[in-house]
Amino acid sequence: MNDTQKDKLKNELSLFFINLEESISKALKKERNSKARTKLGELSKACFKIIKTEGFYNCIVNSVDEMTKNEQKSIQLLQLEIEYFNIKCEGEEDGFSTEDGITNGKTVKDSIEKLFSMPKWAKKVLKVLNELLSIVKTLV
Repeated sequence: MNDTQKDKLKNELSLFFINLEESISKALKKERNSKARTKLGELSKACFKIIKTEGFYNCIVNSVDEMTKNEQKSIQLLQLEIEYFNIKCEGEEDGFSTEDGITNGKTVKDSIEKLFSMPKWAKKVLKVLNELLSIVKTLV
């Protein structure tokens, strides 16, 4: 994967996490308990503060360099999955419902976790995000 392709992947990942955070924010509005809503909001902000750093994106994208050409093909497929998610998040009328945004966002996040070699700290952040998605899914 050349530098231009890696930059495109990084941009798609960045937009994916922005869209996922928005889906979570919409779902949090459905939490009736204000203290619980506040705590989940704090957890979400803390997770995405780490995720939305250059270091986080770089550790994901740079792991492509360690992959074989055949393994990189799976990343190209994943990029299509991410692009689909991002396109669906753009549409108001034909876009995702909040529930679909959470469900499909979790699916994409799971693919990212499985296909990229990431340092333990990044995997742990995505693990916490996974649990947040599980909790939030119960709200929608």
